Parts: sequence; C-alpha cells; structure tokens
Amino acid sequence: MSDQPEPKNEPDLAKSVIAGLGGTCRAAAFFEVRPGSVSEWLTKGIPKARLRHLRDVRPDLLNPPIVCAGDSAQPASETDLRGG
Repeated sequence: MSDQPEPKNEPDLAKSVIAGLGGTCRAAAFFEVRPGSVSEWLTKGIPKARLRHLRDVRPDLLNPPIVCAGDSAQPASETDLRGG
C-alpha cells in the first residue's frame, strides 16, 4: 500500500483513468464490472474501492504527465518520456 493521499475524485480523473486503460470496455474488463458502471464514473466519480485498487496496481494512471496547451490529448508514451 502507498502512503500517498487519494487523488481528488472528479470527472476529469475518471476520464483520464478510463482513457489510460484503453476506453470504457477495457476499463470495465480491468475492474471486472459492466461498461455501464464505468460510464457512471464520469458523473459520479470512481468508487473509493476502485481507486484504492488502481493506486496499488496502476498508480501511473493517478499521476498522469502534465499536458500543455497545444499538446496531443493522448497520454505520453515511454518513448516520449525518454525523449526518443
């Protein structure tokens, strides 16, 4: 377990996490829930139990790289981060 505080649970976080997992259906498969449940997170936020699991298994999705205005909306790849 991590000592980091849980991130603020907002629609932008849900949107970022869902995109980072590859979309609604892949996020649903990852969390073993129905796609409709994942879609609800966009308005209700991600359930705390799911956030804790995500923090333990994929913390990179809770701390995405900062994207500057004009940059692509796609998450940075490992190659992008290494400058290659």
